[in-house]
Amino acid sequence: MPWFRVDDDFALHPKAIAAGNNALGLWVRAGAYAAQYLTEGFVPAGMLPVLGGRPKDAEALVKAGLWRKTAGGWRFHQWEERQPTKAQVEADRAAAAERQRRARDKARQARQGRPPQPPTDEDVTRDVTRDVTDDVTRDMTGDSRSPRPGPARPGYVLTLVSRLAAPDAHEPPPAEVIASWQEIAGPRVDLEAEAGAYLARFGDRPPRDERGAWLGWLRKAAERTAPAPADRPTPVPATPTCPIHPEHPTRSKACPACTREKTPAPNLRALIAEEAS
Repeated sequence: MPWFRVDDDFALHPKAIAAGNNALGLWVRAGAYAAQYLTEGFVPAGMLPVLGGRPKDAEALVKAGLWRKTAGGWRFHQWEERQPTKAQVEADRAAAAERQRRARDKARQARQGRPPQPPTDEDVTRDVTRDVTDDVTRDMTGDSRSPRPGPARPGYVLTLVSRLAAPDAHEPPPAEVIASWQEIAGPRVDLEAEAGAYLARFGDRPPRDERGAWLGWLRKAAERTAPAPADRPTPVPATPTCPIHPEHPTRSKACPACTREKTPAPNLRALIAEEAS
């Protein structure tokens, strides 16, 4: 969702002072409306009473140079230079949907035990083109290299941190929460991919006990990625030997060598008892 940008020096700008607070209230609400519905800064005349404005407030904005009169309503001054355009917002949304699709694919591959697919040439080209375009646009417009004001775009993990935070309870810092989740899932689990898969599954219909559901999801991920136990060698029982002829194994009461020599078979129990004493 795009945000309506307001410069931090606007409070004392001569145009703001000339328009007055009543007109500026209309200006802010109309800006939020235009940003939400991607009107490119156009405010229809029929929206004026809906936004709590009066004709004299609109006239004050026009006189101050914040609006200009146009067919069917008004238009913000320099909207394209100060706010994201409709094309930019739609491109950002398409890129976000693509990133979410790739995160879901990555999580699905992890659940199936398959290695993640390397990025294709098309993925690399798209990412590089987006970064270069953003840099060139900043250089041409003189905008700051910091992200434009707007809702932070947290990862899926941080989204879950805020989503699971109890409103009236003292929660530990997000870093500690994420560390505890990683400890439950184990070092082999990609928390970001798992969080993306979880939100894709339960994003619009969260479970009743969502905290328990998420922790259970992590435990299952830990089981999926746990290394298989190493096969233990089967112990081989020792072969009994004759106490008189140790070089001859025997599996019966008599040693073959003793039998050939016509030597009476030794009393194994007596010999063992003698050695023990």
